[in-house]
Amino acid sequence: MSAAETGRLMRAGDSRPRFGFPWLALVLGVVTLLFAGFGWYAVTAEPGAQVRIEVEGTPGHGISQSSIEAAHPDPIRSWKPLTLKVTDEYLSADQQHGRTDLDADVVLSTQWKNLEDSTRERRFTGAALRSSEESDDRYAIGSTYVNNLGLGHGPLAVVAAAETAADVLGGGPIRTPVFWVAGTGLGILLTGTALAFSLRRRRKWESRYRRLTAAQRRLARVVLDLEALEVTYRTTPERRRPDGYTVAWRTLRDSTLELARSEPGVMTAVRDPETALTLHTGGLVDLFEASSRELTTLADALLAAGAVHGNLSRRGAVFDRITAPINDAARELIIRLEAAPADVFSAKTMDDLRGRLRALLQASARSGRGRTGTGVQAWAETERSLEGIARHIADVLRRYPHGKVRARRRDTEDLSELRESLGLPGEASLALTVLDEANAVARALLGDVEAYDSLAPARTPRGPHRGRGRRGLRRLHPDDLGPEATGRSTRSRWIWGTAAALVASAVAAGLITGTVLGRPGWELTGTDHLRSLTIDGQAEGITEAGIRGYLEDKFPQPIDVTLAVRDAEQYLQPTPDESSDLGVDVDPGRHLDALWRVKDEFPGLLDPKTGELRRDQVIMPVMVFDDGRVAVPGQLAGATALGDGRRLGAANWTMPHLYVSSPGTAEVTVAHGLEDLARGLQSNGFPDQNISGALLFWLLTVTLTLGLLTAAQVVRFGGTISAGLGRFGRGGAGLRRARAELDQLALGLDDSRLDTVAVLGAGAASTSAEADQRLFERALVMAWREADDLAALPLSARLTQHYLDRVTRLQRLVATLGKRDADVHRRAAALLEATRVTGG
Repeated sequence: MSAAETGRLMRAGDSRPRFGFPWLALVLGVVTLLFAGFGWYAVTAEPGAQVRIEVEGTPGHGISQSSIEAAHPDPIRSWKPLTLKVTDEYLSADQQHGRTDLDADVVLSTQWKNLEDSTRERRFTGAALRSSEESDDRYAIGSTYVNNLGLGHGPLAVVAAAETAADVLGGGPIRTPVFWVAGTGLGILLTGTALAFSLRRRRKWESRYRRLTAAQRRLARVVLDLEALEVTYRTTPERRRPDGYTVAWRTLRDSTLELARSEPGVMTAVRDPETALTLHTGGLVDLFEASSRELTTLADALLAAGAVHGNLSRRGAVFDRITAPINDAARELIIRLEAAPADVFSAKTMDDLRGRLRALLQASARSGRGRTGTGVQAWAETERSLEGIARHIADVLRRYPHGKVRARRRDTEDLSELRESLGLPGEASLALTVLDEANAVARALLGDVEAYDSLAPARTPRGPHRGRGRRGLRRLHPDDLGPEATGRSTRSRWIWGTAAALVASAVAAGLITGTVLGRPGWELTGTDHLRSLTIDGQAEGITEAGIRGYLEDKFPQPIDVTLAVRDAEQYLQPTPDESSDLGVDVDPGRHLDALWRVKDEFPGLLDPKTGELRRDQVIMPVMVFDDGRVAVPGQLAGATALGDGRRLGAANWTMPHLYVSSPGTAEVTVAHGLEDLARGLQSNGFPDQNISGALLFWLLTVTLTLGLLTAAQVVRFGGTISAGLGRFGRGGAGLRRARAELDQLALGLDDSRLDTVAVLGAGAASTSAEADQRLFERALVMAWREADDLAALPLSARLTQHYLDRVTRLQRLVATLGKRDADVHRRAAALLEATRVTGG
């Protein structure tokens, strides 16, 4: 092997292709992350602008500029600056529909009832908007004020209306989670699809490259064995060389050179991104891989045959290899026949079968110790003798019904190459074939034998080996290629992983959906209890103990409740409802006045600066009728009613009908009123997201599942990256040291050649020197191939014990090569020193 050839082989092993990087998936992933980040910011961000409130006139109910500022000293946040003007005047139709200048973004009238006089221009209540004719926005702002007015709020009713205006008019980013979740899910889907395509392409490419490097490593070992095989072949006398041995040697030599010449073309096709994944390149890799395996098998067979023909010490093991499958088949037949009826075979036939098997084993033992030619011939004669008795037994068994069955190939080592190299006839043992046929017929007639049939491995039908001629390389056309391995185990893992990710995502999606849309329902979920319950006024049939007996005491916050028991006639002046026995009619104005009258009767519960109830105080009016029936016309609470939940507050005070309890159920009615208060408090402040909970749940489930699968693909892709990962994983340091030493040995290759010639000269010893140098160079190439193959392994493969064992073997090989090279240099230096001394 020339220096140029050695260098070419080492460079070929080091020319690892660039498998590419999933740039499209990376860009899509970055865009998706940015989109998700913007979504998180939009949903969780706080507005930075403010709503400015201006009070015009004397609205009443304690509303003034100073009382509003005292009731809510903190700024009201909005996405854009807004001005809300509070006036005690009615609104015109032009103002409501934005057809006139309002001098403010929102104008709020503190009047709660439209005038019935159609001749007046200003007769409407509620809110007017400068920039919008949307009636829903106007209604939301006006109804918030009216609702809080019925809770006994004045300044805080205006503040609540301003907060609603900031919510419906402030603009700002898209805050609905559905939009951001759907967009993020789409981005993850595109990212995962692009990454899956890139990962599949890269893994297929790397698989072909690793298969090729493994085949190259096998070829390098065959080339290394050629030296020893040639020595054995040349030193074996020609008369001891069977024709099969000579043909096998020439086939191995010529096929190895032919395969080595085809190697650059296959490597070029695998390294080229345009051709690496084509069907034609797959055929070339299959052809190269199959041929390298066949050459390895043939080289092993020649090594074993050479031991026999050269009378080497290990020839006994060779005969043991070819005798073992015949011995197993014959003993199986004996065991099966022992279960047959006595009239099927005579004792002489059974003794003859056992005797011929013993003769085969004795011939195998003698052949390992005797001369080559006589040993092989004697073994072949005993094999033919065993074949004869086995054929006789098979013919006898076939005479019976159901005796014509097809034999199946025994799962044993293919010894056809070894037999032909030894000069034995046929590609396979004819005796073994006949024994398998006899065993198949015996099993069909006599039944199964537990020792063999219960755990017997599957056997393949007998027939010629496909894809290989009698000698030479595999003749597979590159385009005649079936589909590559489907990876059923990998697909199964992905299916189970997807199922697990779907379940985990569904659980997480349920929790997130409950948090985002977690407005409490009808069921009380509070953890606090009613701190105190005070009854004020004449309350016959109403006691604290009786009320608590009917009350589900679950409040979201600790509060003090004062029951103001008052006479219904004095405060409400109701009129009978002709259409229903369950209630009375009450004028809405009188209803509102009654609520505020009750509030003013408890100055100790009010904030003196604002006139508002303190946050932890609630006054519940209980109107008692002469017949003992009661009505709860509303609640006066320190909390303001916000959001779209209307359970807190007395917006129904604008309706003329008031529900009245049946006689004897006063305590039940009061308890139900307190429970309504608890429901209103627990649902207060939850805005209507206008989102379908089912839609958000399934969007989150799909998005989280896609995210987990994409993350798994990212981890899997990271495990396939091999370039530059030599420093990671177990054994990485040992592999780096081995490659560094190989670099030094390759750089000193020419010096090694000169030193070898200097030490051994050009005389009779030069032949052995050249052989030693060729062995050194071929071992060096094989070490390079092994190092490149280890470096090409993915990170996941570097965590196995097999990888560590390979690195250890490589280090030993490199150390041996280094010692040989150092010894040659030392001897050359000593010779040159002696030459200089002699010359001096």
